Amino acid sequence: FVLLEDDKNAIEAYEQSLARNPNRAQVLVALSFLLAAAPDESLRDAARAKSLAQGGLMLTGHKSPRALDAAAVTAAANQEWEAAQKLAEQGLGLAEASKDDELVRVIKRRIRDYQKERPISGFPPQ
Repeated sequence: FVLLEDDKNAIEAYEQSLARNPNRAQVLVALSFLLAAAPDESLRDAARAKSLAQGGLMLTGHKSPRALDAAAVTAAANQEWEAAQKLAEQGLGLAEASKDDELVRVIKRRIRDYQKERPISGFPPQ
C-alpha cells in the first residue's frame, strides 16, 4: 500500500493486521511512520504514531535501524527535536553497520532536518 502512496488504505490494512496480531514490529513501525508523516495531514496522529513506534522499538530490542528511524520521525512529528536526533543517530549507526546505503542516506538527511526543527513528510525507504 505504501508503494502505491494510498495512505488511507495502507493505514486501514495495517490497523487490521495489528488487530489480528498486535506484536508485529514491522507493522507497528510502518503504521507509526504513516501516522507521523503521511503527506495528507488529515491522516496524521502524532501521539498514536509515537506510541506505536515505541512498541516497535520494544519488539526489536532497539536493534532495528528502520524502527529507530520511525521512532525518530514520530518524535519529530511531536516536536521532540533532541529525541528525534538521538534516535536517528542510533538508527544511522545500525544502518551503517548493516551497509544499508539507502537508509543511511535518508537518515543523514533527516538528521539535518531535525537540527533545523523540520518534521518529515513522505514515505519511508523500502
